[in-house]
Amino acid sequence: MMVNGTTVVDMQDVTISNSIEIAIYAKLSSIENELDSIRTLLRRPKRVVSLRGIAKSLVSDEELETSIKDAKKSLFKGADDVLRG
Repeated sequence: MMVNGTTVVDMQDVTISNSIEIAIYAKLSSIENELDSIRTLLRRPKRVVSLRGIAKSLVSDEELETSIKDAKKSLFKGADDVLRG
C-alpha cells in the first residue's frame, strides 16, 4: 500500500511471512539431518550375521534345528516342479 509516495507494509503480513519462513527453515533442517543420518548408515561396513548363533541363546538346539528344517521346506516348496519343467 502506498501512502504519500511511501510503501507501507502491514506488520501482520510481515509476521505471517516470517512465521512461514521459520517453519520452512525448520523443516529443511530436519530433512538435512535425516539425510545425514541415512548417509552415515549407508557408509557403515556391512557384516555377515549368523542368525543361528543369535537363535541358540533364545531356543533349544532341537527346536532350532526343527525350525530351520521347516523353513527350508517352506522356502524350497515347489522347487522340484520348477526343475522338472
